[in-house]
Amino acid sequence: MSLTDYWEMGNRMYLTEDLIVLIQRQALDPIWKIVTWKAPNNWFDIVTVSPLNLIHFYGNSDTGWQHIQERHQYFSDKNYFGKGALGNPSKLKKGSIPINDYVNIADDVFYQGIKDTKPHPDNNLFDKYKGESVRYTDSQGIAKEFFLVLYKSTKIVHSIFPVKNLEGKSKRILVDFARCKDQIVLKKKPIDDYFTITIPYENCDKIIRYVFVIRMHEFTQICKIFLQVNDFNGLPWYTMYPELAKFKANFVLSPPILNIDLEFTRFLNGLGYTNFTELEKVIQIVEDYLQTQLKKID
Repeated sequence: MSLTDYWEMGNRMYLTEDLIVLIQRQALDPIWKIVTWKAPNNWFDIVTVSPLNLIHFYGNSDTGWQHIQERHQYFSDKNYFGKGALGNPSKLKKGSIPINDYVNIADDVFYQGIKDTKPHPDNNLFDKYKGESVRYTDSQGIAKEFFLVLYKSTKIVHSIFPVKNLEGKSKRILVDFARCKDQIVLKKKPIDDYFTITIPYENCDKIIRYVFVIRMHEFTQICKIFLQVNDFNGLPWYTMYPELAKFKANFVLSPPILNIDLEFTRFLNGLGYTNFTELEKVIQIVEDYLQTQLKKID
């Protein structure tokens, strides 16, 4: 089976049989007993081989380390959709270091040798293991459960992730929409005494349907929050002011922050993970109403 064949299988770019053979052969090189990490040139290049000979490769959005980072690193900007773990994947610690965590956790789970027998859509491609490890960032000696997914009958790591979030994280209530963490914008005009922050929410088609527009007073941090509702094509439709959106910000923005690039970046990144559960409930109420009206038209 060729690489192109895999691209055409649900648009997922997994390793082909030929690439699996190539990776297994390269992993036998004695250099991996000396070199602990190697920068990749291609998505299917080996990154490291563990003490238990598990083979870690760079990967892409569908498999390997890149897949793990996009789906399970705490600060990933990648959005997923669907119910349960499909749309809300479990996350590692905030300070997770791949070269340590991925390798150590995978070896610990593999060593225990407990296969997960729960049916999986890709059972024909992968072997799934479940086990515990304390060798993750800031574990404080507390064992947590993880899943390890290997390519079928190989030691090539497809994915590694915790059974539950390792970091306190608010439960996601929106199934069809996700916050665009990399599109949050903060602006302030010189004559204004308030900041304007826009936080967009997109659907699975990457169409921005809702935008929270926050006007926060520069000194008191008192906020007024407006919800911009876009139509089904992503064009601005109308704006509403939810009464429940009157609150004092639980984050602090001082004027000097705008002059310090690092602090400014941290502030915007923080907004990507601030708990907006009560506000997001408004999105769901509006969307339910719109869908109801749409059904009446049909």
